[in-house]
Amino acid sequence: MWHLVCGDNAVAGVTHCIGAETARQSLRVMRDDLAVGPLADIDTPPCQMRSDFWQQLLPASVQLQPDFGSGLSSDALWLKARAHQHFFRSTHTAPDLHRLRLARPVF
Repeated sequence: MWHLVCGDNAVAGVTHCIGAETARQSLRVMRDDLAVGPLADIDTPPCQMRSDFWQQLLPASVQLQPDFGSGLSSDALWLKARAHQHFFRSTHTAPDLHRLRLARPVF
């Protein structure tokens, strides 16, 4: 079973609950908050609409700009490779994000 979490902040808590070895084997951090922004290309790398959306939210003064495109593409490809796996659990998420995250690997 895969444990999907939203953001790095959830990793420590989930690892504590499921154990370090299980976390190394089945914990995946998904950093995209699907509760906001366009969803049209979330499963189609390079996920340009999503990447542009997040990039526009950052102030120009932010010196280290994250590479949203590669992270979003990596998530999309990871999910696509597991399209026929049936057991996903999403933890530590807001209700809307939880529903979107669970629906994504299923369809």
